[in-house]
Amino acid sequence: MAKHWIKISNTARTVASGCNRGQKTEDRSQNAENRRQFVNFELHSLFSVLCFLTSVLSSAICLPNPTHETYFGSIKLIQHLTTDNKVALERHVVLVSPEIHWNTGNIGRTCVATGSYLHLIRPLGFSLDGKEVKRAGLDYWKQVKLRVWDGFDDLQTKLAPRRHEVAIFSKNGTRPFWSMPSPPRLFLIFGSETRGLPSSIIERYPEVTYHIPITKNIRSLNLSTAAAIALYESLRSAAPFHAWSIS
Repeated sequence: MAKHWIKISNTARTVASGCNRGQKTEDRSQNAENRRQFVNFELHSLFSVLCFLTSVLSSAICLPNPTHETYFGSIKLIQHLTTDNKVALERHVVLVSPEIHWNTGNIGRTCVATGSYLHLIRPLGFSLDGKEVKRAGLDYWKQVKLRVWDGFDDLQTKLAPRRHEVAIFSKNGTRPFWSMPSPPRLFLIFGSETRGLPSSIIERYPEVTYHIPITKNIRSLNLSTAAAIALYESLRSAAPFHAWSIS
């Protein structure tokens, strides 16, 4: 009988031990699951914080610059080019809400090459302090005669371009760009890379809208390419100004 009870007791302990091991295994599994959930929660929280910070920083970069007027380079409008008859030529490239820093940097460099002035209409899709803009303009960026405006109306009020001094560029412009006049002062106006010009500006100058011909194989030219084509075409009447030896 004693042996029988000892056997039953051993069996009970074995069962209890198995249960304990099973319980411990289950506890370990539960603890591992809890830790996994905690880590996932922490990672998710960290990701959320990073997304929030990214959003804040992006907003700080992409939102319009402060509302005061901003000048870079010379504020005074100095004519650099003339016609063969010594008539001063003054060219202004106007970018309405440009989005891509590389394009603006390249256009700034072209403006320096032609003695032209660059005007940016807010909002801008980038920060002018960004290294990408300066890199695209190389070491010429500091020479760009740049003025930043809160809106197109501000530019129009302060500089007062006459109707014959405006050339609006759009894929749907009514005239080819080579029919563009060449007055002493001319404002070449371009829209953003993805949205183009606001209809309010186009409707304001319906008789001076121009296009650069392209085939149906593409939707549009690159903004910096279009600006360079139009700017040099507008200087066709300029006296030779190439400053480097041709020989």
